[in-house]
Amino acid sequence: AISACEKGGVWRRSLELLGAMGQARVEAGTIPYNAAISACEKGAEWSQALELLNTMGHLRVAADTITYSTAMSACEKALQWQQALALLHEMPRLGLQADEIAHSAVLGACENAGAWDWGLHIIEAMLQATLETDGMAYGSVINGMKRAGLWERAWATFERARRAWAADWRPQGLELREACPEPAGTPGDNVPRILRESPGLIAVSKLPGVTTEDTLDQLRSSLLASGREGHVTAVSRLDLQTSGVLVAALGGEASGAAQAARAQFAGRLVSKVYLCVCHGEPLGPAGHRGKISARLSRSRAERDDHDGGVGDHRVAVSPRGQEAQTSYRVLEAYTSPDGRVFSYLRVQPRTGRRHQIRVHLASIGRPIVADGLYDPLHSQMDSAWCRRLFLHCHRVALRDLLGGSSAVEAPLPPDLAGALDVLRAS
Repeated sequence: AISACEKGGVWRRSLELLGAMGQARVEAGTIPYNAAISACEKGAEWSQALELLNTMGHLRVAADTITYSTAMSACEKALQWQQALALLHEMPRLGLQADEIAHSAVLGACENAGAWDWGLHIIEAMLQATLETDGMAYGSVINGMKRAGLWERAWATFERARRAWAADWRPQGLELREACPEPAGTPGDNVPRILRESPGLIAVSKLPGVTTEDTLDQLRSSLLASGREGHVTAVSRLDLQTSGVLVAALGGEASGAAQAARAQFAGRLVSKVYLCVCHGEPLGPAGHRGKISARLSRSRAERDDHDGGVGDHRVAVSPRGQEAQTSYRVLEAYTSPDGRVFSYLRVQPRTGRRHQIRVHLASIGRPIVADGLYDPLHSQMDSAWCRRLFLHCHRVALRDLLGGSSAVEAPLPPDLAGALDVLRAS
């Protein structure tokens, strides 16, 4: 029962069940306490999680690595980096060895608080303990440096790690190749069009209605069929109905190519530009720039069945959510014959949260055209002239495994270009 509460994040009920076990003189062991702490972590109740951990000590209930990792994760979400760090230092005293998950939780807490110097200490400790220090770990520290305004140090830290990851790199085949300009693919295509290859990276044009996973599976099959290695690792995602540039690493999960790319995405060193059309009064004249800052969290009240039916949760603005920032520039504005107003925007997500652009624009009354998930009211009317979500990843820029600049662009596909022509004609 407590495990069910854990999965639903119903932390109060999990505490009640633990109390009931005590009243019934049923001994609660490590597993029920871990489940209750996890429920507190999911409910953003870090103080309750730590109180349960203290109770375990008083009752002589053995804590394990999972106990501490979960408690540290609760501290991470609440920006309690010093508490998380204290728990990490407490583990050896109890004979517990902190694993990669525990260290990652503390790194995340330090990142959120801008305590990048402690993050570097943690990475050093991981290296000494021969734990895997992957791109996500370095990206966490790099982002902390950026938040503190230390851009040069952030890039220097990435470069040191990149050179180490590139030491064993060998090309899979013809890399540093850029596709010749041609119209974007159509939904009937079976293989994603390769936009560019550079050392350790490959960028393709993702089609709407195809998941990121299926896109990369098709790419792997295509590479194998051409006599090349099929090692391709996802380092970013696009929503099901979003088209445009999708970057992947040319290498396996543990490859230097994957780590270098992940470090850049986690460290927010990647520049991404999207194009979208949204409802509502213009946010300003053409050329006007603005920023949306609102924390985001996954909602458990409603499942997301509009993005592939994989059971992912919707996302909502929440003061307890993760930090999220989106910048935009107004390109054009239109008024339809029936009086509805639309804006064509160039959008840059400064953080990489799920559905970030869609939720941020909807939160200020500017939902994206044909977004059935976050604006079902307008979506039905939109379908007459725009048959899917008007969101396209136009440009992605990052560094390849050898340090070269890799910027990739994908033009609007025919379906969205046609929808834009309809607005311009009106």
